[in-house]
Amino acid sequence: MITRIAGILLLLTVSLGILFPAFAERRLDSEVKQLLLEVQTALQNYHVKEELYPKSKMSGAGLINLLVETGHLDSPPQNPWTRQIYQVPDDPNDYLEYETDEFAETYTLIARRTGSDDVHHILDSTEHHSLE
Repeated sequence: MITRIAGILLLLTVSLGILFPAFAERRLDSEVKQLLLEVQTALQNYHVKEELYPKSKMSGAGLINLLVETGHLDSPPQNPWTRQIYQVPDDPNDYLEYETDEFAETYTLIARRTGSDDVHHILDSTEHHSLE
């Protein structure tokens, strides 16, 4: 009887150990997409008002700070990698990057995988308009 219970508990522990990382990855993926869409909307509103996108490459925290200062974001969103509100002007766990062309007519938002240079998602104004 005790052996059977111990076996069941061991099986449950192993199953949870396998499933938990998959659930955590799906949660992060969903939150990164939500952040990208929120920042994309604010960038498009910025572009309508200013007639150009922000002119220089910057970190996600720098871009969020600019969008909050210019009134295109009401407040800093949640950083999906830390699950805390973005620390502006600088967030040490920032895997979001903003780039633009030399004329500031296009933009690219790049979300990297935690702790690496691998791209998680890209949104831009030319090829990757959505996260579908």
